[in-house]
Amino acid sequence: MIGEERSKNFWRIRDKNIKREKRKEMLKRLKDNFILISLTASSIIALLIVIGFGFKANPKTAVNGTTIKKEPIKIVMVNNSKYVNESIPTKTLGIDYSKRVQYQSLTFRNINARKSPDVNSDIVSEIPQNTFVDVLEDKGDWIKILHDGSPAYVKSDYVGTIMEYKKFNSIDKKTFTNVNVRTGPSEDSESAFVLDAGTDVDFIKEENGWSEILYNDQTYYIKSDYIGDEDDYKEYQANLDKTPYSNYLVEKYKFSKDLQKYTYDLCREFYPADPEHYYALLLGMMQQESDFGRERSNYNKNGSRDLGILQVNSCNWKELKKKGLISSYDMSTLTCDELQYNDYINIRAAMDEINICVNNHGISENAYWSYNTGKHKKKGTNKNSHKVWKYYGEWCNRLYQE
Repeated sequence: MIGEERSKNFWRIRDKNIKREKRKEMLKRLKDNFILISLTASSIIALLIVIGFGFKANPKTAVNGTTIKKEPIKIVMVNNSKYVNESIPTKTLGIDYSKRVQYQSLTFRNINARKSPDVNSDIVSEIPQNTFVDVLEDKGDWIKILHDGSPAYVKSDYVGTIMEYKKFNSIDKKTFTNVNVRTGPSEDSESAFVLDAGTDVDFIKEENGWSEILYNDQTYYIKSDYIGDEDDYKEYQANLDKTPYSNYLVEKYKFSKDLQKYTYDLCREFYPADPEHYYALLLGMMQQESDFGRERSNYNKNGSRDLGILQVNSCNWKELKKKGLISSYDMSTLTCDELQYNDYINIRAAMDEINICVNNHGISENAYWSYNTGKHKKKGTNKNSHKVWKYYGEWCNRLYQE
């Protein structure tokens, strides 16, 4: 019995040891599989994170081993005006200078961009005239700019605002006559003010018969016929004596040679077929309406008011302002200083109406009657039209004698 018990005990112990070894092997296999699964899961998670951040990052492209980054479009303010800064791709060589851009300036001419603020420094490149540059810092005599993604320096004398650019590239000219200055390049633009003959202005450019000028750091427009250089101004003044009745009008009515030429030029512009007789008719009308400006105001029975050398009626003021021939008026007090005291503006404004009458009736007594009564297409006469026609005849006779 002892031998059998010992045999059974042997096999029992043996089976126990085998089961223990199998359990160890299974636990080891489970542990190895768990580590492998963990490593695989971690790799997948890391890959997903990288991919996720990759989609959010700015697109980058390698060019010649240098990383290029496209900066977003940026709006900057220059001289109270908006300009879009289409930032060029900038080299990210440790510092992103595009984020340091303060504002933009315009180059007045072709200028050299240098490596350092010194005229003897190496030239990086030449920047063309009328180019916006991104300014990093104003250093007084020099401006630090962002050029092709890197800092460079340009002389501060040759960069600035749009208005400064126009000033730098403007030309000195003079007004030939007392001229109406407008806010835009057309007769329909608002009248800003009047410049006296011989006034110096900064001329920018000429287009379609209008000259763009700078005056008191603002942009305005003048008819190109009334502006030029010093020689043109002298020639214009010399031609003043060629206007009909020149000296007689100055001596008898103090009607200046400059105002004579201005009026006569308008006659040639609006009635080229016969400007001399149109001019004679206008002089007769001025003589009748205000005695050449001696009587500048008249109140009518219908509640309207006439002003200036050609007595422009208040019923026309609204339309004249709409056309830009006058800049302001006050119907509550029936005042318009431009029409009352500025003969240039008054004559031009009146001719807006007179031209219609002359086109309808020709150089005739009816033309004045229709202007005086406001009846464009109807014919008629009255004692005032008779006087004007008499004056017209006298002016014509004087014209023939000259």
